[in-house]
Amino acid sequence: MVVPAMRDDLGKPVSRRRLRVRPELHRYIRLARRQGWTVTRTGHNHLRFRSPTGELVHTGMTPSDRRSVYNTAAELRRAGLDLEPR
Repeated sequence: MVVPAMRDDLGKPVSRRRLRVRPELHRYIRLARRQGWTVTRTGHNHLRFRSPTGELVHTGMTPSDRRSVYNTAAELRRAGLDLEPR
């Protein structure tokens, strides 16, 4: 699966070798970018999803709890991301 280059808060590309995102989050990153969202990496190994309307959703890149991926999906859905594109 090809994921577009991630960028940190300063807009610099982040090496994929350094970036270890849970595989389940790759789908949400791809969907968010296709729908006009901005996805950046914070300086503390978290992802920041910003919707076109300005809403923010933060999540860990390597969450240890399996429920965290589902909770992130729920937060993104509440912020307006369509997780079931047609």
